[in-house]
This record gives sequence, structure tokens and C-alpha cells, in this order.
Amino acid sequence: MGSAPDFLVVAMYTDSYAEKAARLRASLESLGLPHELHRVPTVHDSISRKGTRDPAYTKASFIGRLLEQHRRPLLYVDADCEFRSAPALIGELLAGGTEFAIYNWAADRQTEAYLPAPIAMGSPDGVSGSGPRFYRFASKFAHYDPTQLLCSGAVQLYADTPAVRLLLQAWQRNIEAFAGSADDHCMDYTYNNRDAALANLRAAWLPKEYARYGWWIYVKPVIDHPEYATDATHFKPVPQVGGLKQFYPERAEVLKDAPLFPADCVIDVHARRLLMIENKAIVREEAINQEFWT
Repeated sequence: MGSAPDFLVVAMYTDSYAEKAARLRASLESLGLPHELHRVPTVHDSISRKGTRDPAYTKASFIGRLLEQHRRPLLYVDADCEFRSAPALIGELLAGGTEFAIYNWAADRQTEAYLPAPIAMGSPDGVSGSGPRFYRFASKFAHYDPTQLLCSGAVQLYADTPAVRLLLQAWQRNIEAFAGSADDHCMDYTYNNRDAALANLRAAWLPKEYARYGWWIYVKPVIDHPEYATDATHFKPVPQVGGLKQFYPERAEVLKDAPLFPADCVIDVHARRLLMIENKAIVREEAINQEFWT
């Protein structure tokens, strides 16, 4: 048998997420991954609109406390995640000197998101499968600049280094300063405007497999977030102060890459085909050689 990973998987959850946390725990135990899942009475309002203003319940505070307690690398995951297979990349990143890793939309050329389409077949066609069958293109992030961060924070890796502690402290300060803003957006602001003390932070960007949201139906998950992310429109934008922004689109390349699947088609993930539908009728279909995970 191999030795245990040198990182600790950590998560926090409220009573309303207890069942999802139990699912996460079971997936970790099945892979033999060391973990600590902490029940908390509430979370900060930078995480949930129902949360508290108490700064002790931010992700930055939670991660910082456990880092000080354990003095070992931490892989933070949201409680509604689930591990589908062993996260070998995490150990490789740490062995290579990575201090901080997270999924970064601005470092990914293929970000197309697909959502279920409310379509019913006129008659049974003998194709079986679980979950929603039909999907449509929903969105794509068009700016590419791997030197900047625009994160989804369901999975975050932190080494036990002075630079990481400074990053967490700066993130916490910005969460507290930008009341009503999402913590992911505050992290973007923190990273994209980091000072000289953080200039040499060794960051890496996780592939979609390691923070796979439900809208990425073409990605086989290692760490899965089966549901779609919560609508973040209720959060306040991070304010621009002194010319500083959450993200600088003017510095980024505007992507014009062709999408993985034509945006005007419906994807039948069970039969693996693209459908062109007009007036509620299929007018053209095309077989595709693509696996899907829904």
C-alpha cells in the first residue's frame, strides 16, 4: 500500500448541507484521503446570502485557522463536492513547489457551459440513460489571460508557506472591506492586485477535472461539484478604488476559438448526437464521438 497523501482535505458545512457533507465524507473515505469536515453554525455572507457578517466564518478565516493548526498543505473543498477518483495532480503540484492552486476561467481556452434544455422526444427511441438528456450551450468566458485570476472557488489548494499566509490575510481583509461581495471575486481582486510581498507566490491553475461543475458535461470529473453553481447576481460587484479592479479585461486576449459544439444545436448526451431543431421538430442530426458526464 502507498503512503497517505501529505495534504489534508478540509471542508465546512452547515446543517442544511449535512447530507452533502456525508456524501463528500464517504467519497474521501473510499479513496483513503485524510480529511476534516467541520460543522459550523453559519457561513459568512460572502459565501451565502443567508450568511452572517461575522468574519470568523469566511473561507479565508477557516482555511487560515486550520493551516495554523495542522501546519501541512490543505485542499479546501466545498461541502457539496464529491471525489470521483484519486486526485493525483494535487500531490504533483505540491511536489513541484506550488503554493496556491484554484480553477481559473481566465487561464482556460475552453470554458463552454451547457445547461439542460426542456425538450421531450415525440416518441420513445430506445435510448436509455440517467439524468437530463438534452443540453444547450449557455455561456463561454471570452477573455484569456493566465497571468490574471477569475476563479471558481469550490476547490482550493494551499501549501504551508509564509506567502500563503499573507495571501489568506489579504483575502480576509478584502472580504471584510468589500461588504456584500462574493469571496471568489474578492480573491480575484486580491490576486490581481497583489503587492510585492506576494509577487513571487507560486500559483497554478487547476484543470476543470479538479473543480468540475455540472455545466461542463464534456469533462470527466476527479473532484465533482455535481450541481450548478449558485446564482451570484445578488452579490455586489467589487468596487473599483484608485483604478484597481477585480479583473482587467483590457489586458486579456479576446478568444475567437470555435466552440466544442455548435451553439445553435441541441446535444443529446444519451444518444451522442447533435440535433438541429426547428418548430419543435428535428430537421437535422449528426453523430458525435464524445463521452458525457451528467
